[in-house]
Amino acid sequence: MEINIVGGVYYENCISPQSNEFYGSGLRSAISLSSSIDRIKLHSLKSDAAEGQLQCLSTSYNNVTCNLIKVPSLLSFYYYHPLSVPEISPHPLSIEEKPLIKVSGDNIIQFGMLDANVKADGCRVVYDLQSIWNPRSFIKQGSKCEDLIIIGNSTEIKKLGSASDIIEAGKNICQKENAAYVIIKRGALGGYVVSLDDCSSFGAYKSKTVFPIGSGDIFTSVFSYYWFNGHSPVEAAQKASKATAFYVENIYLPLDLQQIAIIPYEELKAKEEKKQIYLAGPFFNLNERWMIEESYRNLKSQTIDVFSPIHKVGRGDADKVVRKDLEGLNTSDVLFAIVDNLDSGTIFEIGYAVAKGIPVIAFSQKEAKEDLKMLYGSKCEIYDDYSTAIYKTIWRALEK
Repeated sequence: MEINIVGGVYYENCISPQSNEFYGSGLRSAISLSSSIDRIKLHSLKSDAAEGQLQCLSTSYNNVTCNLIKVPSLLSFYYYHPLSVPEISPHPLSIEEKPLIKVSGDNIIQFGMLDANVKADGCRVVYDLQSIWNPRSFIKQGSKCEDLIIIGNSTEIKKLGSASDIIEAGKNICQKENAAYVIIKRGALGGYVVSLDDCSSFGAYKSKTVFPIGSGDIFTSVFSYYWFNGHSPVEAAQKASKATAFYVENIYLPLDLQQIAIIPYEELKAKEEKKQIYLAGPFFNLNERWMIEESYRNLKSQTIDVFSPIHKVGRGDADKVVRKDLEGLNTSDVLFAIVDNLDSGTIFEIGYAVAKGIPVIAFSQKEAKEDLKMLYGSKCEIYDDYSTAIYKTIWRALEK
C-alpha cells in the first residue's frame, strides 16, 4: 500500500517538560506509520536550515520519500507546557504568499496547514482540519475525492458546521463537503462518528502520563491506516484512540500497531452528566495567579464546570469568602490543588476535601516528599507533570 501525506513540517519547543523536536503534523504522521506502510510520500515544505534534518529522514526511513517546496523558513511552535496556547514564529498572518501543494493518489492523509495551501485529488482522503481559528472547507480549497472523511475536535466541527450542537454540525459538514463521515474528537469523552443518517460513539483510554503535543496527528494517522485497510470508521477510531494513549504516555515513534493492539489500556468510563472540579491554589502574586488562570482554562477544556474561588467568589475577608468557598467545595466531584509553596488555605482545602471523601489530585514540582507526607498518607494523587495532573483530574471527575 502507498499513502500520500500532506501536512506541516515544524519545529516544536516545550519548556516544561523540556522538549525540542522537529516534527509537525506531516512529518510526525509519516514517521508514525513508517513501520506499517510499504510506501509513504510526504508532501510539505522545507528550508535551508532544515535540510540536514530532512536528509536524515530519508536515510532513517527508506520507505518514506519527500516532495518538498522550498520556503525561507519553517514555522516554530513554542509551548510553556503541552496544554498552553503556542506562540508561532513566524506568525502565519505574516506570510504574504503561501505556496500551493498539489497531491494526488488513492490514499491521502491531509492535515490543515498554516503556511501553505493544499489541493488534493484522491480516491480516499482523510482530512484533519487542525485549525481552531479558521477550519477550512475541503471543497473550497479546490480539492476532490471519491470517499472523504473529515476529522476535527468539537470547536473545529462547530465552526465549520455552523451549529452549536456538534452532531448537527457534523451532519451539516457531511452535506456541505460531500463527506461520507465526520469524526468528532471530544478528548476524554472519546468522540462521535457522524454520517448524514447515523451517529456512533467511540471511547478514550487512560494512560499513566500525558504529553499531548502531536496527539491529534497520531489519532488521524492511525485512523487513516485502519480505514484504508478496510476497517469501519468506528473500528478505526477506537484503534486510533488506543494508539493515541500509547503515544502520549511513551512519546515513541514509529508506532508498532500490532504491539499496541494487545496492550491492555483501560478505557475511560466517562459519564455524560455535568461534573464540577474545585480549583485550589494561591493567587496572591503574578506567578501564582498565572498558574491559576492556566489551570482554570485547561480544566474547563472538557466542558467541565470549575469552581475557582478567585473567579467565583473573589477576594475578601474570611466572613465574605470562606462560607462560599466551602459551599463550592461541597458541591464538587474532585479537587485539583496547586501545592507548591504550601499555601495554608490550599492545605486546609485539601484536608477538608479528604475528610469529606472528595478525591484530591495535586500538582507540585518543588516540594519535598517529606513535606507532602500527609497528602501521600491520605491517598491524594500527586504529580510533578502539569499536563498529566490536569488529565488525571478530568478523568477522575468524569468517572465519578
